[in-house]
Amino acid sequence: MLAYCRFTYKDFKLDSCDVVRIATWLNQLLQQGRVMGGVFDPTIPVSFNLALRLNLAIFKHAWTNGTTTWDWTLNQMTSLALLTATGHRAGDVAVSGQYDACMCLCWKDVQFFFEYQPPPGATTAELYKLLVCRVKLRFVKHYK
Repeated sequence: MLAYCRFTYKDFKLDSCDVVRIATWLNQLLQQGRVMGGVFDPTIPVSFNLALRLNLAIFKHAWTNGTTTWDWTLNQMTSLALLTATGHRAGDVAVSGQYDACMCLCWKDVQFFFEYQPPPGATTAELYKLLVCRVKLRFVKHYK
């Protein structure tokens, strides 16, 4: 946001009080659930917010219009989340045209585990916070 203002308005400047006011305002919006937190990394071609919107649109479309199988819908959503999280292109995860069938991300490369033992009676939301996914990308094309 600040980079946009500096680019758009030639004489844009903030003092330390303005920075504190903006940070406080953004934290309040985050706590109220009106905005989502995320990390912006310019090297990742799909941002956190865009991936979230796309995944919500995929889910809403399947929920509203129906789907022949939820496996395909969840596959699309998981693939998009994986590409966003790793910053890789689709050819690094899926089978590309000039490569063998096994030269892609396989289930043996994906490992789900809990960071530590969940407490007894933990809610689903608490379990998701402990769930970790480790992905090994063995066939990355070009330098990343």
